[in-house]
Amino acid sequence: MCMGNRHIPFALSNSLQEIPFSFFAKHGIKVILCDLDNTLDAFDVNEPNETTKQFVSSLQAAGLTFMIASNNSSNRVTQYAKALGVNCAHGLFKPLSFGLQRLIKEKGFDKNSCVLIGDQVVTDIFAGNGAGIKTILVSPLSKHDPWWTMFNRVFDNYFRKRITKKKLALNWREMP
Repeated sequence: MCMGNRHIPFALSNSLQEIPFSFFAKHGIKVILCDLDNTLDAFDVNEPNETTKQFVSSLQAAGLTFMIASNNSSNRVTQYAKALGVNCAHGLFKPLSFGLQRLIKEKGFDKNSCVLIGDQVVTDIFAGNGAGIKTILVSPLSKHDPWWTMFNRVFDNYFRKRITKKKLALNWREMP
């Protein structure tokens, strides 16, 4: 299986919530575009818990823009984003990058200050890299996935193993 650069994340992390504000500042990141399902919350959770609300609120208080960027349906993403108090984009068709590119352009974001954080190489990392922004690959929050994601996990597991074995990307803690 061929592995192009579009599959290699800028950084790795166990979860979004373990990455400190200082990491984002150090790398010039001002806009966090975050996948929803199994990145920000489990795919079958409809509303954020208090820990998630407090974390996102603290990111915003630190001057970061936080936005949900999901492939999921309008109802799911909009309901969750409203409860979290953030903007969102849904139906992005990741791994294609045109949805992210359009979002970045419409919002007037500087590509160099954006990061897409997600739990899948074959959707999130591929789309973010294709859009020309930094990407962070996190571990899925749950082992429970919808059937279409289980199919993606076969490829995702292959890419994750190769990325870590060949040290193609580092954990955020190890980055200079």
